[in-house]
Amino acid sequence: MALHLSGVEQLTAQIHAVRLGLPQGAEGNEAVVPDLSRKLTDAAEYLGSARSDIQLNVQPPISLLHTTAIEELLKSVIDLVLISAVLAALGRSPTENELADKGYELLGKANRYRELAKHYFSTTVKKVRDTRPSNEVSEEVDKIADRADEFKGAVVEYIDKVRNEFVRAGRKV
Repeated sequence: MALHLSGVEQLTAQIHAVRLGLPQGAEGNEAVVPDLSRKLTDAAEYLGSARSDIQLNVQPPISLLHTTAIEELLKSVIDLVLISAVLAALGRSPTENELADKGYELLGKANRYRELAKHYFSTTVKKVRDTRPSNEVSEEVDKIADRADEFKGAVVEYIDKVRNEFVRAGRKV
């Protein structure tokens, strides 16, 4: 089952375009960024679509291709929340940015999951798994599925938090 990668890639590109449209030195007010409210609302909408895409199409064990798509989305979101105009609109300082911190934490989890998935999906391990008793294989599959579910849940939770913050900030600006 393939993740609609084009959808996540398009969303990542749209979030990147929103990020590029915001000046780095802006303080986040209407005079400096007249369409900041619309851009935050657009980003929230893109994140909602990405969330749906992940919820519907990413199933455990998460493939390396899906992991890469999620990592790219996370990187784009982190880049966006670190822009000074967005920070100001969110009421955050660059040194105390829990949204960026959580995003970096998730990138670390993605990296750890990637290593586990590389092992799980490797041809050599698959061959060995085919020779093992089914109860042992079930335990191994359950373990990676649990890790995948934890990772996916954390990503969805993060997207929800960022999305809600963008909606709230978009109304304030």
